Amino acid sequence: NLNGDNQYVTLGGKATDYTPESGSITISLWFNVNDFDKRWQTLLSIGDNGWADWRIHRHQWTPNISYLAGAMVRNNTKVDDGKMHHLVAITEKGKEARLYIDNLLVANPGNNGVGDLGTDEDGWLPAIGANLQGQINLATPLEGEFIPSQDSLRVFTKPTKQSQTGAESLASGSYRRTSHPEEALLIAARRGDLAKVKALLKSGVNPDAMSKNSYTALAYAASAGNLDVVKFLIDKGADVNHTSRHKKTPLLVAATTPHVDAAKLLIANGAKVDARQQHGGGCLHEAAYRGQPEMLEFLLKEQEADPNMRSRSGQTALHFAIGQMQPGLPEANQGYLECVKVLLENGTNPDLRGNRMTAFELATNNHLDEVAELLRN
Repeated sequence: NLNGDNQYVTLGGKATDYTPESGSITISLWFNVNDFDKRWQTLLSIGDNGWADWRIHRHQWTPNISYLAGAMVRNNTKVDDGKMHHLVAITEKGKEARLYIDNLLVANPGNNGVGDLGTDEDGWLPAIGANLQGQINLATPLEGEFIPSQDSLRVFTKPTKQSQTGAESLASGSYRRTSHPEEALLIAARRGDLAKVKALLKSGVNPDAMSKNSYTALAYAASAGNLDVVKFLIDKGADVNHTSRHKKTPLLVAATTPHVDAAKLLIANGAKVDARQQHGGGCLHEAAYRGQPEMLEFLLKEQEADPNMRSRSGQTALHFAIGQMQPGLPEANQGYLECVKVLLENGTNPDLRGNRMTAFELATNNHLDEVAELLRN
């Protein structure tokens, strides 16, 4: 019974036991999830070294489990219900990856063979329950100095013995209380608490204030569809093109949601439709990545956004939508499929290459037959 944060169990044996030379593996277990609270929250993993490691985890922000080992496969069973579920994950080298939950199967057949599990290079054993977002050593408890101050907590953590760089942990930094005026503004904007936002700005809080790795209050309000807060912040001088985390403007953040009215309000007040985040993607990419066809249609038809805008890797929004889809999961894919249709209807060129692939090649490689047929026609 683990807390989902910093508790985990490490399996025994040798690391090589879990990346066998055959390149194939079967994992069977029972589990229950009381609640998910982190993206990609891990159930069982030997690490997060791309395709070389394997992991079983929550899929994005969904209530579903996915399995990555030679190929990725996602099961559509809702599991965050506090009930016991049985899971079997299988990788057969050169054949397919399969994931059963409560005897319901989803598979990702190999295209010229499924990749194998790789060879163990870091020596880590699988961990159960660690919220891994990197190698297993990143899940170790914090060890270092906690220096309290009047309005914040400064954390300095020493590098672990396993650290590859010798650098201090990314957890090092300054953390403010949620009652700190600037933190309170971000929280109130996200919740739509207009009275709190008014009181904080009246007390002198900068409407564009941010915390470490946050968006602006305007971005949070827009992405939640809190139009009254959006209007008030703009009236009080909030910058509609202020860049924040990942160099995203409020419009880029709002584009990931279905709140078209919020996007319209931002644009009416000077938000740039052609803004780009740090990886070169624009509003169309953000909307497609989150499966928001209504937002795409608004941007393309009413704002005449460039349907062939490309990220630094050359990908269009069409690549982004297709890249989020999983074979055999029509319900989960529906929003992304609608995005594909909207993009094609509005002039996105399916022959453009991103990461060396056209949209058709990406769909074919990912075994998305319906999308491939749509692109073929």
